[in-house]
Amino acid sequence: LHEGFAMYMQPLYLEWLRGRMYYDAEMLRQRGLIAGKFPMVSGHSRPNGTSESEATDPGTDVYYKGAWILHTLRHQTGDRAFRASMRMLVYGRLDPKPGNSKPRYATSKDYVDAVNRITGKDWGWFFDVYLHSAVMPRLDVERAGGKLKLRWTTDGDRPFPLPVEVRVGERRVRVPMVNGRGEV
Repeated sequence: LHEGFAMYMQPLYLEWLRGRMYYDAEMLRQRGLIAGKFPMVSGHSRPNGTSESEATDPGTDVYYKGAWILHTLRHQTGDRAFRASMRMLVYGRLDPKPGNSKPRYATSKDYVDAVNRITGKDWGWFFDVYLHSAVMPRLDVERAGGKLKLRWTTDGDRPFPLPVEVRVGERRVRVPMVNGRGEV
């Protein structure tokens, strides 16, 4: 996720500098660059300077898919929790100040643990699908009998109860996705 954070800082800066429309445009551009050929996490840490073989290297997905993971997580947890998780990842504490902290090298597992601790929820299902599966989750939509039926499709049918926000008339509705399925 380190490279994903670096890539995600670009749309965050655009959002701060020019507004949400520029953020959204950059996220859509990055989404189109996700190849989805190999999982982001291979099951073991790679120290700086080492690489995987070409057969399992996620390539540029470490940047673009990493940024999308963070984009999705931020939307689900909110800005306050998202920023706290970044402080915990980088400094190992929520109140870094000169003299009481130093940057540290952390793993993806360290970040998952930090997000779980800060939000008080288990996000293992979220990171499992995004980090250990090559392809992005796909939202299947079906309209029938005046109802909108939603279903997440994931590699290996992994659980993915990520809520979905939809517009119904003039209002936005957050649809809970129990067992990866929801209906409005």
